[in-house]
Amino acid sequence: MRTSPLATVVCLVVACGSSSTSSPPDAHTLSPQWDSPTTVPVLAHHFGHNAVWSRGGLGLWSEATKSPNADVLALVRDLRVGALRFPGGTRAMRYRFEEAIGPYAQRKPQCDAFTGATDATTYGLAEFLALAAELAAEVTLVAPWVDGSPQRTAAMIAYANGDPASAVKLGVDGDGTDWGTSGDWAAKRVADGHAAAWGVSIVEVGNEPYLDLAVGPAVSCGRASQFHQDERWVAGKAIPTTAADYAAQLVATAALVRAIDPKIQIAAPAYASFDGASDAAHEAGDFDRKTGGDAWSARLVSDASGAFDLFVLHPYDLGFSDSRVRLGARLEKTIRDLKAIAPAKGIAITEYGFLGGGDTLMNVVASADIVRVGIETGASMVLRHVLIEDDPNEPFANAAALLGASHAKKPGYAVMRLLATTLSGSAVPTPEVLPDIEALAVKTSGGVAILLLDRRVDATGATTVTIALPPGSFKGTVHMLQADALRSTDVTQVDTPVSASGVVRVDLAVNAVAVIELAR
Repeated sequence: MRTSPLATVVCLVVACGSSSTSSPPDAHTLSPQWDSPTTVPVLAHHFGHNAVWSRGGLGLWSEATKSPNADVLALVRDLRVGALRFPGGTRAMRYRFEEAIGPYAQRKPQCDAFTGATDATTYGLAEFLALAAELAAEVTLVAPWVDGSPQRTAAMIAYANGDPASAVKLGVDGDGTDWGTSGDWAAKRVADGHAAAWGVSIVEVGNEPYLDLAVGPAVSCGRASQFHQDERWVAGKAIPTTAADYAAQLVATAALVRAIDPKIQIAAPAYASFDGASDAAHEAGDFDRKTGGDAWSARLVSDASGAFDLFVLHPYDLGFSDSRVRLGARLEKTIRDLKAIAPAKGIAITEYGFLGGGDTLMNVVASADIVRVGIETGASMVLRHVLIEDDPNEPFANAAALLGASHAKKPGYAVMRLLATTLSGSAVPTPEVLPDIEALAVKTSGGVAILLLDRRVDATGATTVTIALPPGSFKGTVHMLQADALRSTDVTQVDTPVSASGVVRVDLAVNAVAVIELAR
């Protein structure tokens, strides 16, 4: 009988264990260094998602009840979301948080850059922060750039994390607006019903401001020009975004934000093409590339090194070849490139995915691989694009974990839930199994968990991997996400009980993602 997409098939045979016959000649051995003192923590924020403000968070929020949609919230809670990003990526660039807080009747509709129209949803920053707290999810806030300023960014952080007693002055922005003090904005949070600071952990200064990204109609939300992501508007005029201008604004922003909350991490976007060949440290943004300007990340390091803690990376492959499955390998190279010029800077992966094929086995493998890379490199956050999409016709809708009015669970939901519910504890060093067979070995509170994934292109057969275990006897489950082909959307999960001691042997299906979850 054919199984439905994402159905769970429980295999009633023991397929792995020390009692099995000897490994065939083509098997491969994985020997995690279980006793190594060098480990990396596996944290909830490695299993995060992008969420946006528009249309009630694309289905999270009920305008009728002014509360989260109970059915959607239950699905998101079951996903074990460890981190959320707000108010979005491109949709954050014209978002004016201060107009979307306070009494609902006094709020102003915000500009959705993709549609070029305003959206009067009552789902604002206060509602998002309360929802994230209910889900116990860490938060990264994206400060606007096109309609942003150091003062607006500082006010947003003051609202979220500030002390009502603070007298830190935010100053006057380029439009002549006096933003008052940090305490003024913290007091607005208190008036909105939350006395304590929310404890937002990361603020990103803009979303991909190096990218032109002209979207929407010729007149965007009343502004007589099409939206461009690589410009900022001051006193009614557009200022092109160069690396030098971004670095200068970053320095000014950091001074204000750190005066309000010295603990929050400031994240700056690093430009990278993720093509596997270019040196990400020396690639230029769109405007600088056309005008012979600076390399983006190198300029940030030279002019604003003290103003940020994290490089923000958005690994995407917008092509259509099967090589997309190896996006994680290109991410690893990009991180090495950036570490070469700024070894002390951390990494936050706050978007990743494909333009097409986001609902395929290929994307499942790439998603698991990017989470692996994020864990191994100690990333401060790893966020998949995108949590919910209410409109199946949106450009990236196929990548949604939950899609459409029925909130259908898609392959992105399956892989992220599997990882979030099985991986926790400390990752140990793990030698390479084979080229493009990747592994992550984790010591959990009650045993071990091993992530295996096959990112081979044109693979023709399963791969048998024999994994050395710590001393003791184990019982558990091999969870495997698999399909007939890389581009298949009919992804199923097979769960196989297993008992093992000494070693456990796994027959990894072609291009599958498997987690071997074992308890002593």
